[in-house]
Amino acid sequence: MMSEQELDQWKKNRDFRLVKLDMEDYFRAFNFAAKQFYMSGPAVVEWGKTKRREVGEFLFDQMGGKLGELAFRKFLLDRFGVEIRVSFEVEKEMPGQDIFEIVRIEQGREVSRSPVLKVSIKTTKMQNFNLWVVEEGIDLSDAYVLCRVDLPLDHLLRVFREHEKLSTVRDMIPELKEVETEVVGFTWKKDLKAKGATMKMVGANGKVVQELRRPQYVMLSGELRKATGDWQGLIRAL
Repeated sequence: MMSEQELDQWKKNRDFRLVKLDMEDYFRAFNFAAKQFYMSGPAVVEWGKTKRREVGEFLFDQMGGKLGELAFRKFLLDRFGVEIRVSFEVEKEMPGQDIFEIVRIEQGREVSRSPVLKVSIKTTKMQNFNLWVVEEGIDLSDAYVLCRVDLPLDHLLRVFREHEKLSTVRDMIPELKEVETEVVGFTWKKDLKAKGATMKMVGANGKVVQELRRPQYVMLSGELRKATGDWQGLIRAL
């Protein structure tokens, strides 16, 4: 059982990692996902299946990923004063690289450059606890960041609750004013490789919670690097 001091420290650490995104961020992610849906063609077919993914499911997954990138961007800016840019152009998406530019102010001028490090930002739901990378994609990135995004399943209903056609059910639909996220931590590629790929997902209690369809490198959230010094090391490498 945690002591009161340990609990206070846990809350302080978690508050440091929490990032709130506003509705402008939401619609930036929405517009990106909608554009990707209409431009992707066969890419909207789920891996291992032949059925085209339903648009609501596609938007939820793609928006979650882009919201995770925006959360990491805001986290670095608010906590460390470092600005990165992520791409919102489907045509410029690069496998294994989710950071488009590094922005710094030098002698009063904004200077941008491409990152040296390839960083992949992995996003999952708020209740999930692990980062995973498919075996064949491990060498696409140098570092992997895990973000949790609390995007409601009914987010589309919440956005359109003010529509006149929804007047009879409006009171049943909660408002959506912001999206809560958590930048959980990161790991270097070498640390994932040291663990080795697996076909089983193991929970914090050491029990197998899921059989995977293909080999993946998996790291629990508690194993990720998340101390201030760790983040500063990643920033220097960018």
